[in-house]
Order: sequence, then C-alpha cells, then structure tokens
Amino acid sequence: MSLKQNMQNKTIYTNAKKAWDNGDGAYTPTLLASPMALDPTNKTGGWGLAIADITSVGWVLRHWAISTDKKDNPVAVPVFTR
Repeated sequence: MSLKQNMQNKTIYTNAKKAWDNGDGAYTPTLLASPMALDPTNKTGGWGLAIADITSVGWVLRHWAISTDKKDNPVAVPVFTR
C-alpha cells in the first residue's frame, strides 16, 4: 500500500469515527478509486480497505452507488447506517 493510500485510509477512518461519535444516523463518504484501480486484477478500486475501516467503527453498509468524475475515474458513494 502506498503512503498516499495509507493516509487516505487513515482520513476515512477518522471521519467515520467522528460521525459515529457525533451520533450521526448515516455516513456517506465519497470514495475515489485508488491507483490500484488501474490494475485489472483489483475489481474494487481499493474500496475494500476503506469499507473495512468504516465498518470497523460500527457502521453497516446499506447502499452503494458508483459513478465517474469529470475525468471518467470511478467514484463510489456508499451509504452506511448504524
């Protein structure tokens, strides 16, 4: 895992924890595909690690949408609830 990916995952975990601790009913981060998404053997764009970090806080994945940004890079918008 690259340093950039490690930092992104730490931020994702920190934000998920803050939302959980604030008592938010839902958490909906926008997850950009990592450079690993360019690897055809990695079908999740590195999102699996982010989901693992978020669910480790207590969030449960309820819905999932995938789109692309202006440069046609994959972007995921998962919806987590308590």
